[in-house]
Amino acid sequence: MNAEETANAEARAREDEARRGAALASVLEPAARERLSRIAIVKPEKARALEESILRAARAGRVHRVSEQALIGMLENAAGGASGAASGRVGKINFDRRRNAFDEDDEL
Repeated sequence: MNAEETANAEARAREDEARRGAALASVLEPAARERLSRIAIVKPEKARALEESILRAARAGRVHRVSEQALIGMLENAAGGASGAASGRVGKINFDRRRNAFDEDDEL
């Protein structure tokens, strides 16, 4: 591959990505798009798979607009196959705060 072919391939990839972004922007509500971009920062492969499923559903005519709640539902369905989903504790965070020996509440 020479430099010109490489440049053409990169240009095509950029155009494809721009078309993909435009299609997602037309289907996703702003809050859902923001959530998906935050997911992409942490787990790019999961975000990419979710984008693919959204675009497939849009092409098939099953969805017209995807809200943030619908996106959360899709994420929960995707996580349904995970091992933590069987125990029903997916995404739960517990804070265990221990009292300090020099806590302000102890002073009288």
